[in-house]
Amino acid sequence: MSYLFSVPLSSLESVLGAESTLDLKAMAGRASYIAAERVSLPDPGAVAVATIMRAVMETLEEEKKK
Repeated sequence: MSYLFSVPLSSLESVLGAESTLDLKAMAGRASYIAAERVSLPDPGAVAVATIMRAVMETLEEEKKK
């Protein structure tokens, strides 16, 4: 399992990436039917990925301490 610790993952970068979706204009899906001025949240999929990345990184850090 030591190869998992060498993968350069950053939960901070995933959070920043999710936050950067605030400026994107939806071109497809349900969000495209809403006026851009009314969209005040980051993309839900990007937030979900950031949350998963944070959980993975926390788990890897815990395993690393063992």
